Amino acid sequence: MRERPLHWRGHILSAGDPQPGDQAPEGYIQWHAWAEVQHKAGLRQKECGKCGRWKYPQELSGEEVSCTGITPRGKKRTITMPVCNACADADAGRAILAEASDER
Repeated sequence: MRERPLHWRGHILSAGDPQPGDQAPEGYIQWHAWAEVQHKAGLRQKECGKCGRWKYPQELSGEEVSCTGITPRGKKRTITMPVCNACADADAGRAILAEASDER
């Protein structure tokens, strides 16, 4: 596909050619072009169970976090939420540091 230019305050900025399932780009304008492609492809965001940010499926790790709560009618419910890659990487980094400090 051809690269689609974005018009912004009289300037032409290149948004690249994002495809459904690609990882999110770093830039603000590029992210919006990428998110539009993801949404048109039918992908929907889910909330990360740790940081609370909304992420597309390719930005989520396979990890999940769950908690138990009580409904207004008194029934117990367990809610399971996915964890984003950034939170999963941060947790992995903390685990490595904890192991290193235990070895000392």
